[in-house]
Amino acid sequence: MRYQQRGQGGQGGQGGQGGQGGQGGQGGQTKTETIQGHKEIILMERTTGDLFEGEAAREMLGLPVGATVRIKPSNLEKYVVFVQSTSANRKLIAGTRFLYEVEDWSS
Repeated sequence: MRYQQRGQGGQGGQGGQGGQGGQGGQGGQTKTETIQGHKEIILMERTTGDLFEGEAAREMLGLPVGATVRIKPSNLEKYVVFVQSTSANRKLIAGTRFLYEVEDWSS
């Protein structure tokens, strides 16, 4: 899966470019963002780096599961939010972050 960072920090940008054997994503918006209900969300706690995903991540942000919502960066002080990018050809912008999922890390 490709994930695009949403919320505070970094520069604005578009998703990430997936490669063979895995997928990625990035971003760093500072404006209000719409998160579609079908897209996966991963939270990274800013102080510890701990990751949270799935319905639990939406609940931690107070977002209804499966619903399309708008979030403000000012509401994201505790977490970096990565949102699944469904584009197959996003370009990485210098200075932005991305999260990349590898299908089989051991091989």
